[in-house]
Amino acid sequence: MTRSEVLVGLHVLFASVWIGAAFLMALLGGRAASAARERTLAYARDSEWLGLRLFLPASVLTLVSGVAAASEGPWGFDDLWVQLGLAAFTASTLIGVLVLGPGWARVTALAEQTDEPDVADGIGRLLVFGWLDVGVVLAAVWVMAVKPGRDDAVALVVVATIPVLATAVGLALRRRVPIDEAKLESPLAS
Repeated sequence: MTRSEVLVGLHVLFASVWIGAAFLMALLGGRAASAARERTLAYARDSEWLGLRLFLPASVLTLVSGVAAASEGPWGFDDLWVQLGLAAFTASTLIGVLVLGPGWARVTALAEQTDEPDVADGIGRLLVFGWLDVGVVLAAVWVMAVKPGRDDAVALVVVATIPVLATAVGLALRRRVPIDEAKLESPLAS
């Protein structure tokens, strides 16, 4: 086994953890948003915790191993699919750092202080961004698997469509989840 193969294997391994966790959290988020207040709050806390302890390390290790693989292997940073992979990493990182990370912290703090429907609405917005992030990372997986060039229009359309479709799933699930004030109430309040 060559060093390049080891780096590609590590890259795929770290990316699998990253996308698997993101997909699972997006699915569980839809269930938690329509559940009782305790489960919703626990989901918000878990999302904040996992962001720092799983998503951030997995994404950084994916980037580091991918850059090392591109440097060591037969590919280069001038290959479109490598550039698209780096763009997806950047987009996902920005979504996590600017929206999801601080958003989960705010929702958790708000939920601990109040029973307002703003908590469920905030979670709903974050779930849409979570699905967008899943779409971005899935698009990166597609790019890494297909390795499209500049003239591969079909593959590039698919790359652009994946995040749009994932966001549409998030929006559809958000609309499906009722923001029910009664479900946000603490069982001790009755």
